[in-house]
This record gives sequence, structure tokens and C-alpha cells, in this order.
Amino acid sequence: MRAVLMLVATLAIGAPDLAAQGAGAASSHERAAAELVEVMRMKELTLSSIEVMTDAMIQQNPALAQVRDVLSEFFREFMRWEELRPEYIRLYRDAFTESELRELIAFYRTPVGQKTLHLMPRLMREGAAIGQKQIEPHIPELDRRIQARLRGGH
Repeated sequence: MRAVLMLVATLAIGAPDLAAQGAGAASSHERAAAELVEVMRMKELTLSSIEVMTDAMIQQNPALAQVRDVLSEFFREFMRWEELRPEYIRLYRDAFTESELRELIAFYRTPVGQKTLHLMPRLMREGAAIGQKQIEPHIPELDRRIQARLRGGH
């Protein structure tokens, strides 16, 4: 039974690569998108974004601080990289031409590109805090509008 579970786990991890390749080799456009996802360290950025989401939720509702571990575990469970990776590849493949992907790859391999990637989690966290600070005083107005809509008003 353990061997079967190991086989299933191994296939699940490799499945996105096989699915991306289809019956034959993946297109050069798709390979460029996959390379960009790797160069950008999207797996690490995704894990960092889990922390950003958790922090934002707690900032919005401080009572959630006592269940921070539950929130983090939940996001990690349902934002598994092996499922997200092919989606990111598709996203970048559809958004950029192959030539543009190659330019992005070249940029992210430069020192300033690497610095950008290194700073991205902090910038995301600080950006979320800026947005929260901007919106927070207006939450009562949002609540008023939502209640009006729910009561059938415009």
C-alpha cells in the first residue's frame, strides 16, 4: 500500500510536466513560460503570498491571530504548487508572446531582476498594508452600500 501511495505521489508531482508536454514535446512558447515561472521562483513567491494573505486577513480581523496556524495550513493545503504550476505556465503563456517571455527571463536573470524577485514578497505585503490603510476608514460606507443593495435598493 505504501508503495502505491509513493507511486501516486510521484506521478502527481510529475503530472503537470507531462500534461504541459501533451503527447509530444511542449511548444517552445510553453517551455519559455515554464522557464519564466522557474526563473521568477514562483513557487517561493506563492508560499510568500500565503503569508501575505494570512497577514492581511489578520490585519482586517485581529481576532484571527489566534488561528493564524490554521489559516496558513489551510492555504498551504489548497494552494499546492503541483496544481498551481501548470496554471501559472498557462497564464504567462497566454499573456506574453514567446519573444516577450524570453525578454522577461533575461531580465529576471540580471542582478536588478533578482533584486526585484527578492523584494517582491515585502513589496506585496507593504502594498497590501497601503491598500488596507486607504480603505479602512471607508469600510462603514461599504457596509452601508452592501446593506442597501441587500435590502433591494440601488
